[in-house]
Amino acid sequence: MTNREGSTNEMELQGRKTSGTALSLRNAMKKATAEMLILYYLQKRPMYAYEVTQMIANDTNGVLAFNTMYFAFHRLKDNNFIAEYRKDVSEDNRIRIYFNITDAGISYWKSLVEEYRKITKAISEIITSIPDPAQA
Repeated sequence: MTNREGSTNEMELQGRKTSGTALSLRNAMKKATAEMLILYYLQKRPMYAYEVTQMIANDTNGVLAFNTMYFAFHRLKDNNFIAEYRKDVSEDNRIRIYFNITDAGISYWKSLVEEYRKITKAISEIITSIPDPAQA
């Protein structure tokens, strides 16, 4: 289940229990940050869901790759943090629903980023006193 570099291949672990692996942290972080990331990208311009997932995967060099973010999009829409902007039909007859961020979404994003920074700073302060496991 590890690749040549010794890291776990996410595709091989799909559908398997990841508790007790480093992948469980990645999965938890993805779930916890999905809304924050969606709102970040929608501040740049209106986008459709798949486009956001592709941007995240590209901008993180594949570290954060989402199979789907539709549940997060629906939660944000249900809470009026994003709104449907327009629908287009692509060349292959797929309907693309574009979303934009609302004023409430911008406020929510700011609060998420603030909380994220508090949490990651606190964790960083703790683990910086521990030797880097990659260097051991």
